[in-house]
Amino acid sequence: MYIIPRENIWGMSNPDDIHGFDKGYEAAVRRLNEANISDRNRELITSFVKSSKKNGNKKSTYMNDLNIVLRMALFYNKDLDTIMENDYDRLIDNLEAKGMVDYNYRKVTKKLFKLVTNNDSPKWVREIHLPHKETPVQPSVKSIS
Repeated sequence: MYIIPRENIWGMSNPDDIHGFDKGYEAAVRRLNEANISDRNRELITSFVKSSKKNGNKKSTYMNDLNIVLRMALFYNKDLDTIMENDYDRLIDNLEAKGMVDYNYRKVTKKLFKLVTNNDSPKWVREIHLPHKETPVQPSVKSIS
């Protein structure tokens, strides 16, 4: 009888983690630890992820947020709690020029500033618009009488 070890045939340490979020999160933490960023940014990002966990977010959410906020720290090349509106505008312009979707960067900026300012984000952050697209799961069907 062959017993599949904990590290199963698909290379996942957790057989219930079919999307690989455990490994993705571990890789994101490794990138954070190896990144050429300030100690202050490393501290802010770690605090941001801990806050996300405390708020009950799923691993997929805080893994994605960690990847995005790390990219932001590398792009800005300054402490995240010191960015100004013109820095943010430059990021959004850069993403748009590359044809990238900026929705998650907008969302992470709002979440990050909410944390670092103790819910007293600057006006420009509060005014960041998160566009909402209607995506009906099931088209409505008229009932036949």
